[in-house]
Amino acid sequence: MVAGMAIALLNTSTLAKADTTSSPHVLLDPSSGPPGTSVTVHGSSFCSSCGGIEIDFLTTPVAKGLTVASDGSFQATFLVPGSALAGTDTVNVYGQGGLLTQTTFSMTPSIPAPPSTATPPPSTSSAGPTPSGPSAIPGTTPSMISSPVGPSPTLGPSAGPPSARITPTAPRLAFVLGVTVALISAALLAALALIALRRRR
Repeated sequence: MVAGMAIALLNTSTLAKADTTSSPHVLLDPSSGPPGTSVTVHGSSFCSSCGGIEIDFLTTPVAKGLTVASDGSFQATFLVPGSALAGTDTVNVYGQGGLLTQTTFSMTPSIPAPPSTATPPPSTSSAGPTPSGPSAIPGTTPSMISSPVGPSPTLGPSAGPPSARITPTAPRLAFVLGVTVALISAALLAALALIALRRRR
């Protein structure tokens, strides 16, 4: 009876080992991401003497000719194809002429790159900084800067073209000249009269 129980336990252990080795499986790291994501595949419980392993992402082969180690494990890396569909996609593992196992990969939308901000070129203007106060202009006083620039104030009736200012003085000059000539003539006549009187005496 004890021998029968030992044989039963041995058979159970053998069946469990056979069941373990006949159930290959893979893990993906990471298991989600956008197209172009680098994914590492960790396989275990594969047949080490059954030929190479192929991995397909949907129907696109992403790894071929993978060698299984003596402990039934392998590791491979692939990039998620750009043609992958959004949502949950199947990753298939083939070997020994058929499908050995499969898992899923969750596709996420690609994150668009932020728009580039163009930096304006530095200004090449030779103009200096704008004066910010009365002292910004050398050689000037605050009153000169603060005084508004505008037309000269009107000086009255005499303001105007040069001809308008000279014309009123012409009659005065003629009057003065006339008076001067009259006085000179009178003086000459008086002198001649005196000379004539002295001669008569």
